[in-house]
Amino acid sequence: MMQFPLSSEEKESFRDFEGRIPIIGYGSLMSPTSAGREFAGFKIPTKVRLFGVKRVFNRDVWPGKKESAMLDLLYSNNPAHWVNAVLYFVDEKELAKLLKRELGYDVGRVSYENYETGEKGEAYAFMAIFPETIEKYTSKDVVPVSRYLNLCLKAAQELGDDFYADFIETTFLADEETLLKDVL
Repeated sequence: MMQFPLSSEEKESFRDFEGRIPIIGYGSLMSPTSAGREFAGFKIPTKVRLFGVKRVFNRDVWPGKKESAMLDLLYSNNPAHWVNAVLYFVDEKELAKLLKRELGYDVGRVSYENYETGEKGEAYAFMAIFPETIEKYTSKDVVPVSRYLNLCLKAAQELGDDFYADFIETTFLADEETLLKDVL
């Protein structure tokens, strides 16, 4: 788990050559247009694969409404589970803004592999980790917010046909069984 502000040990273990912090975008943060309005580090994303996680439309942003799901990332016990995402590097000020923007998410470490080079590494992702977070912020009875879904689909399309296909084939609806590709 990330403690903020970052300890000097954490900074050393996770920074790039410019001292920036690796952050994963797997939903709206995949969009340089959306994320780039607020964060300079989000201009040029690197396409990556994350292993041992599931991307699920179960983040209940408007409890009581059916169409209130945004994306979440969950650790999976199934090593076959993987998702595509993008990798950005941000400075500590941008990270502080992100922590406010992504309120309600836990911050966990994930392993990634670069789509093109196969280079491996670790980064931070905003996700549901703790049982109290999952209980408070997720639901199996919600469907994606259409405007948010369209933003995510557009971002995936802008990253290429293969990336888009991987996105819809590795994204689940709230029941964690139905794939997005099966309902589009």
